[in-house]
Amino acid sequence: MNAARAPRPVQLDSSVLEYPPEHSFLRRLAVLPFEAAIALVSVWAGVVSLLGFTIGGQTLSAALPPWMVAVFNLLYVLSGLAILLGVGWGYRNLEASGLILLLMSLLVRCIALVVVVGLTGVVLVTQFSTVVFMVAAILRLVAVLKRAVIAQINGRVVTVE
Repeated sequence: MNAARAPRPVQLDSSVLEYPPEHSFLRRLAVLPFEAAIALVSVWAGVVSLLGFTIGGQTLSAALPPWMVAVFNLLYVLSGLAILLGVGWGYRNLEASGLILLLMSLLVRCIALVVVVGLTGVVLVTQFSTVVFMVAAILRLVAVLKRAVIAQINGRVVTVE
């Protein structure tokens, strides 16, 4: 009798997790579309805020000196670029540094918004989405630092830690 057995975990060495040279930058980003999207949104938010086209940037300007607001907007741009390039080039430390920069920028913006505006209903709605992004960034950072990935190998989806 041939009983069905549970699939065994796949044991892989780290060389299997490296992208072969034929995988392009865009193909790597396509594997992690949400990370790529958040990176692009971070770059966009930083550039738009530097140009002064956002309400959030004006709120931050009320709480911090202009040079500091510019630094935080640059941090958004840098964090997004680091995440995007880290994912696209397959450099986990670059992606991790981008995630840390993003987390710190989001945290400062959360605090500044509450200090300047107070804890209103609109602020709570904004803070909710910011906290969701922060939790997602923390979870991704932990996965990157643990080298935990989900991969498809020979048609099977496996988790490798």
